[in-house]
Amino acid sequence: MGGILILSDVISLFMASLLMLWLWSFVRSDLNLQNYLSLIPFLSLFIISFGLTGLYSSNGISPIEELRLLSLTTSFVYFALGTFLFWTHSADMYSRASFCGGWILAIIFLPFSRDLFRTFFSALEIWGEPIAIVGEGKECRDILNYIIKNPKMGMKPVALMTNDNTLRKVAKCTFEIFSSDQYDEFLSFSRAIGIQRIMVISLQNFEQTSKILIKDLFLKFSSVRSEEHTSELQSRQYL
Repeated sequence: MGGILILSDVISLFMASLLMLWLWSFVRSDLNLQNYLSLIPFLSLFIISFGLTGLYSSNGISPIEELRLLSLTTSFVYFALGTFLFWTHSADMYSRASFCGGWILAIIFLPFSRDLFRTFFSALEIWGEPIAIVGEGKECRDILNYIIKNPKMGMKPVALMTNDNTLRKVAKCTFEIFSSDQYDEFLSFSRAIGIQRIMVISLQNFEQTSKILIKDLFLKFSSVRSEEHTSELQSRQYL
């Protein structure tokens, strides 16, 4: 998923700069577009900075936090780049208005492009990280349905461990289903397809031994409490 978001960001940054230069060329007929070609390698600064601030994290962040980080990081890199050009006496080669305009358009284009890419690749069913779910009862069913109906979250349930016969019927033919005494099979399947995250929703009817094994199963572990699962998922809409 990180590669898809990187592609989205590169396209957004490039298009924002290109559009601003094209618009500003109607105001400044002496604008030399070739001067700006030397700035293309600096796109890597944005990608590196986005990565350092967690914008390509597989754990995902909420839309509000993503927008905040995109805006702050983009602004910081533009400011740093402008300062660098000033100290290297290269600022006179570039239009300050087009530079500021590109910054504003980038802040607009980046979140819009990310959402567009998520929608497109979700429709192709190639967006999302495979996850396993352990749980039972209504809360598990609600969370499972929420994840399925919101593919842009980036979660793709592929394995379900449950002792709930009702839930097993709901998920039948959709996921690989295991009971709590099929730990070894569950582990083998998870390793085979590269699952690195398990969402434990409810374990009240699982044997204590199974609970301990399940909690030690994955490198990443997330727990969702029943009374908070709706707001928790909505706050982590994208992954």
